[in-house]
Amino acid sequence: MTSLQQRNGAVFDVHDKPVEDLRERMRLLQSDRRANIDLSEARKVANCNEIQSLKEDNKRLRVRLSNLQKSAALDHDQRGSDIAGMRKLVLQKRNEYNSQRSAVLELESKIGNLKDEAKLYSRTDSEEGPLSRQIRTLESRLDRAMVQYNEAHGILSTYEHIVKRLQEERVNYDNQLTA
Repeated sequence: MTSLQQRNGAVFDVHDKPVEDLRERMRLLQSDRRANIDLSEARKVANCNEIQSLKEDNKRLRVRLSNLQKSAALDHDQRGSDIAGMRKLVLQKRNEYNSQRSAVLELESKIGNLKDEAKLYSRTDSEEGPLSRQIRTLESRLDRAMVQYNEAHGILSTYEHIVKRLQEERVNYDNQLTA
């Protein structure tokens, strides 16, 4: 019995052992292959879930980006209209200032003329009479013109202050927009 051996009451050929080893290896390889396939399937399912999650996140982020771009465009339009409104207001105040300034200059020239007339009358006649009444009339007109001048000058300084403040607010507003 050299080529036959006895195992558990059965007789096996010595050449059957390598075959059995090969069968065992095949069985182990098949179980490893099955485990790899199962693992690959599990990874595939996990990757599909991850892809779906990433797609949903991407969709949400695109919608959010679109909304932000729309709101930024609206904000930009609103800021542009605010700046245009401020420019219009500044131009309006500048025109008012210019008209007040021209009125002040006109009144100053009238005051100068009245002063010159008063000097002429005061040099020629100092007696009581029609000329002194005219002098008093001219002096009262001069006083009224001075009052108007002072009022115009006060209004001028107010508008200058308003223009200065609007310019400062414009600078601050531009700085706030850029921030």
